[in-house]
Amino acid sequence: MTESERAAIAEGERVGSSHVLVPPRAISAGAGGARISRRAGGSLEFRDHRDYEPGDDLRHLDWSVFARSDKLTVKQFHEEISPFVEIMLDGSRSMGLAGTRKSEAALAIAAMLAAAAVSSGFPYSLSLVRDRLHRIAGSAARPTAWDPIAFDFAGTPADAIASGARTLRPLSMRFFISDLLWEGEPQAVAAAHAQDATSTVIIQVLATEDANPDLRGGWRVLDVESGEWREVFFDAAAAAQYRDALARHRELWDESARYARAVVTRCIAEDLERQLVFDDLAAAEILRPAWFRS
Repeated sequence: MTESERAAIAEGERVGSSHVLVPPRAISAGAGGARISRRAGGSLEFRDHRDYEPGDDLRHLDWSVFARSDKLTVKQFHEEISPFVEIMLDGSRSMGLAGTRKSEAALAIAAMLAAAAVSSGFPYSLSLVRDRLHRIAGSAARPTAWDPIAFDFAGTPADAIASGARTLRPLSMRFFISDLLWEGEPQAVAAAHAQDATSTVIIQVLATEDANPDLRGGWRVLDVESGEWREVFFDAAAAAQYRDALARHRELWDESARYARAVVTRCIAEDLERQLVFDDLAAAEILRPAWFRS
């Protein structure tokens, strides 16, 4: 890990320590400072009715409904839980692209979210997404104490997110930090990431070169995911085609996120110092200054 990456983590921790994460409105304050989810559980907070099924606890039958309708119904109750924060960081090579600040930006964002979780009193888990989800830090660990993180996976995170979602804690707040620059449809990734979550945030980190590259002339380019070199010539039409494809890719992620009820926010890595706390997260009431807890 470079000194600039360590400095980025320290800055993310500093900013996150003065902020808190806010559980979704669907989770309200419960007894003893706990949180109440929408999943049925064993507390005494009534939620709703449903039809009786064989094997249900007979103590939860609503006899008043039976007296009125001869229909057996069961009372459901809210479950008290403590919020848990899952932070997933794309570990592929494109996130460490030489000549950009993508790795510093991604690490700063991850550190900011982890520190905000600790500031909120929420345990967290940091996973590096490679061939699978590798949990590398968590609980209440300070980001500046993290072990070195390398962006060197020669592949994409799509399969790991889709297959590893079942290992994520149900009803957790989830954040996925990536450039999202891989081939394939994002619907499955967004849906898997959001499954059984209370909130889902996808943070796209792009370098200036990703968002607005100067592609004129002949290039010998390296595919950082596969390690293959290619000879490519770009003219004005090819540059326009690239930008159109990037715009369509963005729209597809936005559509997939809406379907999964996720929030998508974006940043340019080289501009991140001015935008480490995203306006989108504040607008979605996911992140706020620590002094503003009410």
